[in-house]
Amino acid sequence: MSAMLSSMSQNGPKCFIFWGKTVQCWQSNSLTKQSVQNDCPCRFRNSFLKESSMKIKTLAIVVLSALSLSSAAALADTTTVNGGTVHFKGEVVNAACAVDAGSVDQTVQLGQVRTASLKQAGATSSAVGFNIQLNDCDTTVATKAAVAFLGTAIDATHTDVLALQSSAAGSATNVGVQILDRTGAALALDGATFSSETTLNNGTNTIPFQARYFATGAATPGAANADATFKVQYQ
Repeated sequence: MSAMLSSMSQNGPKCFIFWGKTVQCWQSNSLTKQSVQNDCPCRFRNSFLKESSMKIKTLAIVVLSALSLSSAAALADTTTVNGGTVHFKGEVVNAACAVDAGSVDQTVQLGQVRTASLKQAGATSSAVGFNIQLNDCDTTVATKAAVAFLGTAIDATHTDVLALQSSAAGSATNVGVQILDRTGAALALDGATFSSETTLNNGTNTIPFQARYFATGAATPGAANADATFKVQYQ
């Protein structure tokens, strides 16, 4: 009995706690066994358990501190490298309108055209429409607008036919590009021949054009690309 008591600690009257998984409580001259977690009326007050609990808490704090320091060290490893260049392009104008950014630099897709459709001088492909859009127009400044195109003519005879760009892979020959205004007139590529005037409204205005291939002889196959610049005249 003394050996049994030496392995138990008393926690209040009639209450003894073993170091094992069960608790024995002396109640009314009978000895009963009850689960520590469920319905034992005794409470743990052992100094060993208190010390173990404190050690566990201290260990947890140390581990968390180490993890925090590790995370901070990882975040401190910041690397910066060179990226690239961003180009910003635009213009500030003193005019009745501003040309829309989508019209300043645009590509008109003329598609593929068979040489059979351009087999003789004067033959043309189907026209493709495109627009030049003017924004923020103020009719107190100007009421009309016209556009002129500038580019290299295919020859001295056809000043209204834009020459194609040369290509290392080979370009089509005996063919160029014509630009037509809203009346259907082909515009000379001298930068001084303006389209028919468009009456402006306040706000946004659209000036319509068309482009087509024009044969100066029997066209040969190849790339058929051309470039022209334009300017807008306000009155």
